[in-house]
Amino acid sequence: MPDRWPVQIFDVSKSGLGLVIAASLAEGSWVQVQVGNALALGEVRHSTPIDEQRFRIGIRLADIVGRT
Repeated sequence: MPDRWPVQIFDVSKSGLGLVIAASLAEGSWVQVQVGNALALGEVRHSTPIDEQRFRIGIRLADIVGRT
C-alpha cells in the first residue's frame, strides 16, 4: 500500500515498537517504519483508539534494515 503517515514512536523493545498514528490499522497488517536510514518491517498486533484522530499501534518487528 503506498499510503504514508507520520508516526510518533513511544516505545521500543527488542521485539517491537509502540506507535501513535493518525489511522487505524487492522491487526495482522504488515507495515514499514522508516527512522533515519533504518527501515523496520513488522506486523500490527493491536490498534487502540486514543481519540477520534489518533491510534496507539503495537508492532511486532520481523526485520530491521540499516541503522540510524
